[in-house]
Amino acid sequence: MCLNCNYTCIDDTPDGCLLYTGPDFPRFNIKSGEYYNKIIVNFLEEINKYVEQKVQLNCLYNDSCDEVDIPEAIQIIIDKLCMLTSADIKYTGNKYCIGNKTISGDAVSLLGKHFTYKVEPAITGTSITYDLNEIIKNLPSTHKVGRVNTVISGKPKRGKSIIADTNKPFAGITVENDRFPVNMDVDMRINTPSGDVKMLRTISIPSPMPGSYTAKMNVQDFSTNIAEIWSLESFLEANAAQVCANTVELDSYKNMKLPGCEEIQYVSTDVKDIIAQHSAILCSLIKQLKELNNVSFSITDDKCGDTNYNEDLHGAINVLSKSCSSLNGKIGSCNK
Repeated sequence: MCLNCNYTCIDDTPDGCLLYTGPDFPRFNIKSGEYYNKIIVNFLEEINKYVEQKVQLNCLYNDSCDEVDIPEAIQIIIDKLCMLTSADIKYTGNKYCIGNKTISGDAVSLLGKHFTYKVEPAITGTSITYDLNEIIKNLPSTHKVGRVNTVISGKPKRGKSIIADTNKPFAGITVENDRFPVNMDVDMRINTPSGDVKMLRTISIPSPMPGSYTAKMNVQDFSTNIAEIWSLESFLEANAAQVCANTVELDSYKNMKLPGCEEIQYVSTDVKDIIAQHSAILCSLIKQLKELNNVSFSITDDKCGDTNYNEDLHGAINVLSKSCSSLNGKIGSCNK
């Protein structure tokens, strides 16, 4: 066994006999010209201060993490970075119309929700059926239905205009055909973590024409006004919800099924085609009104001749009124 393997050293020299001649390192209390034994102790003392120093990592773990040593803190930070998600990043940018003072983040997730309703012939009138279960089934896990209320009303009969008032999410109501036009008011209250939100929609059904329709709910927020802390995840989810709501709204204009009447049969469900069709109908009605406003007629005078007139409605009524007055006067004089 080698007892003195460091053969390059002629003699063992204590570190207290060796001078350090390198540069100064004030942070570690190392100075040129001091002996190595003092320099090494100073260096280790400074290193030990950093190793034993405690730090807080509350911002990473929501006040659930106690003070830890720096080496442990470095490992915790590494673990956090490796597992970092969008939910850990606070969003402080401009939200514009997303989650502004009029609607909370919990209410944003309810945008774009829609339900279906049907108008179908029944034995004693017309059946109106609605179904809100699709909305209820797709609510976020943190949201619960507080109550549902649907009121169907129409032309008054025996002093009553309300036909049905129900708290069922699905129902079929039979309406007598003489009660049309009918209105259906849907009101859903949703309990969210930040407060109550209402989902509302009023639908006008002008006639008992059969059909199947889709209606998008409007959102009215009654939640708290406490400033929300948005993470990148919640803000992106709010953006996605708003985009979906916009998509549903745009699609509804391309597939607009209107409860119409027998006199108007829509050739397309696109709002542009519907407006064009309405425009053509209005132009035709205006033309007919103009034609009705130009009246041609004749009145026999005292000499047994005819006087021809071409008047608008106002002028024609005046001429006929004067003629009637004249005839009444003549008839009255003959009876004397």
